[in-house]
Amino acid sequence: MSPDQRILALERELVETRNAAARMMADFVRGLVETQAGRDEVAEDFLSTACDSRTTPIEARLARLVAAAVRGS
Repeated sequence: MSPDQRILALERELVETRNAAARMMADFVRGLVETQAGRDEVAEDFLSTACDSRTTPIEARLARLVAAAVRGS
């Protein structure tokens, strides 16, 4: 595998890992919060975290992904 191919493979793995983490967090929320209204509230909390200036860019990206996954349920 060439260095460029290796970089592409690692980037794909990063995306897959990030998406899996968001799905796992959303599943956790679904297990704890019984109503869609409650899950929507949790999603809003994740979005608030994403917009907080103290949140790192990586945390913000994950928070947005989790919010979307929670809402998609």
